Amino acid sequence: MIDFFDDLFDRKSWVFNRYTQISYSEDGHTLFESQDAPNDTLPHSKQALPLKFVPDYLALELKNKHLFHIGKVNHVKGYSIYLDGFASAEDYLKKQFRSKAKTIRRYTKRLESCFNISYKLYHGQIDKAEYRFIMDALESMKEKRFDRRNDKDESLSHWEYTRETTFARINKKQASLFVIYNETKPIEISINFHFDNILYSCISSYDIDYSKFGLGHIEIFKQIEWCIQNNYKVFEMGRGDLDYKRRWSNKIYFFQYQLVYPKGSIIALFKLIILKAFLSIKVYIKSKKIHLYFKKLLKSKPNPIENDAAQYKIIPAENDLVMDSFCPIDHMKGATKIPLEIIRNFQYTHTEHTSDLSVYQSKKDGNFLIKGKNSKARILLEKKETL
Repeated sequence: MIDFFDDLFDRKSWVFNRYTQISYSEDGHTLFESQDAPNDTLPHSKQALPLKFVPDYLALELKNKHLFHIGKVNHVKGYSIYLDGFASAEDYLKKQFRSKAKTIRRYTKRLESCFNISYKLYHGQIDKAEYRFIMDALESMKEKRFDRRNDKDESLSHWEYTRETTFARINKKQASLFVIYNETKPIEISINFHFDNILYSCISSYDIDYSKFGLGHIEIFKQIEWCIQNNYKVFEMGRGDLDYKRRWSNKIYFFQYQLVYPKGSIIALFKLIILKAFLSIKVYIKSKKIHLYFKKLLKSKPNPIENDAAQYKIIPAENDLVMDSFCPIDHMKGATKIPLEIIRNFQYTHTEHTSDLSVYQSKKDGNFLIKGKNSKARILLEKKETL
């Protein structure tokens, strides 16, 4: 079965060999139009051609369409942001989130108050060494996040293909890399694929040391900003029923299974009937969450791995602390066991810039003290009881 959605953005030749036109269903805007005149030969074999993940907001015109029937069945939901009518990302934020828009603004303001932040989208040109550096950072981020969850990331199963092909696609303006930098360190990265005026945010991750800063929301906001400035119509987030997608999307649609089959083919028609019945049962099972019950029976949910930061707690520092009992340490050079995530959490809570931070270690008990420009806190290692 052909994955239409992924192959469209991957620009697989079968798409363009089989369709004369791809356009938006609502306004008819053409995304692709074949320069080849249709002929009387079949655009594919005489067998039924099954397609999965065809977004219902696209209208597809098949070559030699008079020779075929097309059966369609709605499957899973897809999530996207339609940008028509919005002059800026701020306009979209106000319309979509209303009173809660201030939360997204707070994330951005807090991040930029704590670090020297810059944003860059590579589209059309990127240096090979810089590309490798960013892709290495993204792979490391994803591994670190999923290791903590004791889970597997599906995108890493075909990571070598993604890594090998995306460089050339960026330079052809078929893909892009969006990066949030703290100084020169990437802390959030998104791989995007482009098709006409659609930007598809396909693979992304962030540095978990910055988890409190809402980097995923900041990424979407900044990329919407870029899309509007560059006359893109759709910011596409694909399938996957996740909370952040539901919150950001103003266009929730269906991915379809489609079966293209020759007219007069009884076998193909029978396949379509079977496919519709199968998908109807599948949709019903998911709606009743029956599949989750069987998953629990077959495999217990993996327990998240306790992270180093969870072993520490932050408490207010006493006003009468005697600083002579503390030694200054360079926490950025790994000379201490204190997790960087703890320091980032302190910065988030107190809006302290990195340049104003000092970290000390107690001569007495080995615990830590963090001081910023306007606040300070004790960092205590929690003792675990043993049997």
